[in-house]
Amino acid sequence: MWNVDPYHVAYFTQALHLALQQRTQLVGQPTAPMVDLSRWGRILCFSTLLTTHDGITLAESNCFLDESDVPPIDTWFYLENNFLDAERPTLFCWIPKPFEPLMEAAMQVEMMQSYVWLGVAAPHFYHQLLAKLPHL
Repeated sequence: MWNVDPYHVAYFTQALHLALQQRTQLVGQPTAPMVDLSRWGRILCFSTLLTTHDGITLAESNCFLDESDVPPIDTWFYLENNFLDAERPTLFCWIPKPFEPLMEAAMQVEMMQSYVWLGVAAPHFYHQLLAKLPHL
């Protein structure tokens, strides 16, 4: 997946599809109850197709994010058009609790404002989601 153009949505669509396919093959469908998810991490909304390639998020996140400001592919779980931005799809990523400080550090220096926690961007939706997950 390296050396691709992070300005094309096809990159994110294809990479997410392959990651989800591999996850399902390796671990199957999740069977553990999804209770108290906020204890284990947070959902990040990442505005795709937007980067300066300046490397600042790479440095500030201790290489958690890549040189195109993209979160690790194993955190990706959903891509949605017109969620936060009508021009760019939003990539939803699960950021485990131990990596939240690295993500926060990157968010402080990233000048395009391409990161926001779902609980901040859409608090009502986020709380509805957390309430429904244990029943899925």
